[in-house]
Amino acid sequence: MKIKLNPDVLRWARERSGLDESSLAKKVLGARGAASDVQEWETTGELALPWVETIARKTNTAFGYLFLPQRPEETLPIHDFRTLRNVRLSKPSAGLLDVLHKSQIRQNWYREY
Repeated sequence: MKIKLNPDVLRWARERSGLDESSLAKKVLGARGAASDVQEWETTGELALPWVETIARKTNTAFGYLFLPQRPEETLPIHDFRTLRNVRLSKPSAGLLDVLHKSQIRQNWYREY
C-alpha cells in the first residue's frame, strides 16, 4: 500500500540530511536502490509506509514531519553566533538541531530536579 506525501517535504528531508538521491536510495532500498527511485518519490510523493519509516530514520527526520503539508521552517532555539571565515551560516544542520534540542531537554530536567 502506498501513501501520498508532499514531494517538497521529502526533498527537504533528504537535503537537510546532506544526502544526494542515489545515497538515499541505497540507504532505503539497499543495493537495488537507484537515484531514479528517489526522483520518483520527490515527483509524485507516493511511496510505501515502511519506506517512509526508513527515510525518517536515515535522514534523521522526525517521522511525523514527513506528513506535513509543507516543509517546516527550522530555526535555532538559541542565539546564532556561527560563522565560517567571517560569513554567517544560514542553515543549521540536522545534527546541530538535534544536539541543541536534546541539550535543552536535559537542562529543563536539571532545573526540575
